[in-house]
Amino acid sequence: MLKDYYEILGVKPKATDEEIRNAYKKLAKAFHPDKHQGDAFFSEKFKSLQEAYGVLSDADKRRDYDTQLAAQLNAQTKAQQPASAQHSATQSSEGQASAQSSQTHSVVDLPMLVEMYFQKRTATIQARKFYDGFLATPKKHYISWLKFILVLVFLLLVILLLHPSWGYFGGMLP
Repeated sequence: MLKDYYEILGVKPKATDEEIRNAYKKLAKAFHPDKHQGDAFFSEKFKSLQEAYGVLSDADKRRDYDTQLAAQLNAQTKAQQPASAQHSATQSSEGQASAQSSQTHSVVDLPMLVEMYFQKRTATIQARKFYDGFLATPKKHYISWLKFILVLVFLLLVILLLHPSWGYFGGMLP
């Protein structure tokens, strides 16, 4: 069974070479194993992206792949037709519509998921930069008015109590 390279790259079968290249670049950045410390999932995903791009970027390989994919899809539809004949017409039409919508939905969702990933990543980076900037700012030490008044009162009391000539304890000092 062939892999669906169009689904892997998140492009339509009628996509141009430029669309395929842009989708590959975007996904390769997102799933590159070096970004994810060599995680096995990301390395496998990156290998499948490279394989898909290798086939779809070459015109001859893409033409061969398209003919093989069309033959495979025709064989699958022929195999499904006897099974669908057993079901009523309404059930089969609902089943085919849901199968088509799920295939379309999965193809459309991959670029959207990648876009969501990049948006959340950008938001996270911005939050980290803000927090790091907050931690790096020098702390300003404000002297509150209460502290200032308390220090003045303390100094006045010391002067009043300990002054040598007229202080309360001035005569007791040596």
